[in-house]
Amino acid sequence: MDACNEKMMSLQAADHTLLTEGPVKLKRGWRMHKRHLFLFTDVLLISNTKYKKTFKIKHEIPLSSLWTADYLDKKVKGHTGAGQSFILGWPTVNFVATVSSSELKKQWISLLQRYICLAKEKEEPKTIPLQILTADVKKYSHSVTVNVKNSDTVNDTINMSLAMLGLSGSEQEYQLSVSRGKKGAPQPLIGECHGQCKWE
Repeated sequence: MDACNEKMMSLQAADHTLLTEGPVKLKRGWRMHKRHLFLFTDVLLISNTKYKKTFKIKHEIPLSSLWTADYLDKKVKGHTGAGQSFILGWPTVNFVATVSSSELKKQWISLLQRYICLAKEKEEPKTIPLQILTADVKKYSHSVTVNVKNSDTVNDTINMSLAMLGLSGSEQEYQLSVSRGKKGAPQPLIGECHGQCKWE
């Protein structure tokens, strides 16, 4: 018996329920890999595609560390099928996941959002101080520190920051980006829709 089948049997024996599974293409940067997803009630397994009736686990991600969002960027060169794609990420890793139909995409997003929220609700509340620096905001060039919980969305964080910075408007008018070190270019954070894309 291969390692992935053993892992799935041990998860099911430990009262974890397999919700759905299926093939997917995962794209990160310019690299695309064919993978197979197994979604359990509290963990997502990502394996290689089936070869000689076996799977090899590539990633095992607790749902409390996972987030998802709709893939809306139809202008990305070299990528088609935005209607069949969604963002799948966990700390420091983001993929564009593409399934075979828009119906499957809706099913995956719905199940992921539901069980990610359930997994996060079971976690102890975590709070981290997050320093927000303003950029490209007229007359503002200072920072504030916001205490962000693991249940806060990006939009929640923007709204808290606006109030503390004394800025007007709504979260739709601003973009929150993360910078890793002085040399790293800021990367936009995404996450909305009922809190499924939460700050990690």
